[in-house]
Amino acid sequence: MTIPPPGRTPTPIHTSLRGVLRACAAILVLVAAPAAAQPRLTPEFQSGDATPIGYYGLNLDVQPLRWLSVTGGFGWSNFGGSSQLQLALVPRLRWPVLPWLAVGAGAAFSRGERGDDPAGVREMGHRLGPELSVELAPLPRARLRLVTGLAYGLDAGQGHSSYVGLAVGWSVLQTEETGLLPPTPWYGWQTLLADAGAGALLLLSDPSETGSGTGLRYAAYQQAPVVYLAGGPIVHLTHRRPLRAGASLLIRTGLVAAAFFLLRGSDQSECVRFDCRSHRWMVAAAGAAAGLDAAWLGWER
Repeated sequence: MTIPPPGRTPTPIHTSLRGVLRACAAILVLVAAPAAAQPRLTPEFQSGDATPIGYYGLNLDVQPLRWLSVTGGFGWSNFGGSSQLQLALVPRLRWPVLPWLAVGAGAAFSRGERGDDPAGVREMGHRLGPELSVELAPLPRARLRLVTGLAYGLDAGQGHSSYVGLAVGWSVLQTEETGLLPPTPWYGWQTLLADAGAGALLLLSDPSETGSGTGLRYAAYQQAPVVYLAGGPIVHLTHRRPLRAGASLLIRTGLVAAAFFLLRGSDQSECVRFDCRSHRWMVAAAGAAAGLDAAWLGWER
């Protein structure tokens, strides 16, 4: 079969051949597109001050496209002194500035804030407002997202408030990308960062003299031991080291428990928190466990 020279009218055979080639190219594009634009799923733990999911909770961030993500989650809130489950949905547009940096803007909708209606009956509330975010990828799959926004009450009698929060996640169902920090044989600094977060929550949980921020401080007091016990083992699991994750958990629980049982008899009967000798030594034991975990277990070997 010969192709007609330029200037001649194509025969039906040539027209059909071009149509087949175009159809094959379209099929190849449709088949290859999902692999090239594989959605990213990122389970996250989020903590903050009166965020759409409350003071802390779990999210799932779904990114079907590089410029679009939708985050849904649930958490615990304590608005108006009432503990409750908070639900949130946040669609946002993303701008990937660098391979490890993206900024986003979206709208956060939440349900769960209870308030008093005009009759004095507590009812379920809803909030909606703009949200800005900065997303960092310090490692190929690790994600840090700093969020801040305004929440406007959608029900009668509700006002508005601002919030700030931090989400930490690990991406799945996606090929590894370039991170901000180069990979190194020692990853103990990652467990130390998690332990630093637990320490910051512990400091934040210290009650103020005026009683301000009681809900946030109580939530921080609940989160601190969970982040301390789970942070290090989760880091080891992300590096595919399940045995070291178990050893990390054993070291952390063992040293802190030993400090408590050995020194609790020396506490005064009415001591509170760090006024108790056993509590101070438990914090010291937790610091020793964190250092031992990072120095001994945090190696790619």
